[in-house]
Amino acid sequence: MVDESAGLGATAAREAVLSKVAHRCRILHCQAEASSGCVYLKCGDAQDAAVAFKNLHGWWYSCHLVTVKYLRLERYQQRYPDAPSGPPYLKSANPCD
Repeated sequence: MVDESAGLGATAAREAVLSKVAHRCRILHCQAEASSGCVYLKCGDAQDAAVAFKNLHGWWYSCHLVTVKYLRLERYQQRYPDAPSGPPYLKSANPCD
């Protein structure tokens, strides 16, 4: 999702993901990485992760098809040890459908 050469910056990609799903499920943490081109989400629980998956997988973002993969919680915590484990949840200023 993140492609700095095409003008798809990490901040824009992060906000686009939050706009798409933050009003439908509980998002604890969202990190966009320009080096890998990925956006990582930590959801409130497995049900929230399923809602995020349903809304993001197969979505087109700036002419790029979004593919969602699950990451084990232990692996996420290794990658982002400072990610919160509970509220407050992230919101978007511009929710979209």
